[in-house]
Amino acid sequence: MGRMSASAVLRPPGESTVVVAHRGGLPGPENTLPAFEQALLTRAAFVETDVRLTRDQVPVLIHDATLDRTTDGHGPVAEHTFSELRTLDAGAWHDPRYAGSRIPTLDELLALLAPTDMNALLELKGTWSIEQASLLVDLVHHHGLTDQVVLQSFDAATLHALAQCAPHLPRFLLAEELDGDPVEAVRASGCVGFGTTPELLAAHPQALAALHEADFVVFCFTVNSREVADLLRAAGVDGIITDTPALIGG
Repeated sequence: MGRMSASAVLRPPGESTVVVAHRGGLPGPENTLPAFEQALLTRAAFVETDVRLTRDQVPVLIHDATLDRTTDGHGPVAEHTFSELRTLDAGAWHDPRYAGSRIPTLDELLALLAPTDMNALLELKGTWSIEQASLLVDLVHHHGLTDQVVLQSFDAATLHALAQCAPHLPRFLLAEELDGDPVEAVRASGCVGFGTTPELLAAHPQALAALHEADFVVFCFTVNSREVADLLRAAGVDGIITDTPALIGG
């Protein structure tokens, strides 16, 4: 499968399932430039990452709300300035080979992707206001990547903020549990797609067909088994998010 633009993710049934490199994917440390650089060498169509704001409102790439697991720092990301975060090591915890890797900015990732045809799936962590979401959207525009970016969130208020400041950018609703009709949930969120787990789809066997019937895209996370990936492809899932894009791809 070749590369595709974010708009082409809204594919008709029968097209190839896209592969998404989760947090950049292995072997690099998650959400670091080495991981994203390695993702460019795979057959993945997208890189996925998590975006949080520093105390001084700089969008940075880190999954957890706190620094402790993936850096040598401590405490909440949101209580530190960018200059404080930039001194931290975000690679040594994963492998000594990556010691000295830093928490990257969203600006750095978009600059890396701009000369390429790789797409980005950006998850906004926590709750963002319209003003905060606009900071992210402005960076996407600055790098000319409006056709290569999909935004996603678990948070309804954040999705609403994105709909207000970037109605032209495709958005996915994320959910690990299902309370009610998934089609109505995606429609109410103003999104074009649904990101969820293989377990949720297995527990609700009619959900995938219903979402496709309503012309919504369905991505699954986080899939590191080729067997599970093959089952999802056969079922018609639109995208597979994986830590091992080299294994899952193709």
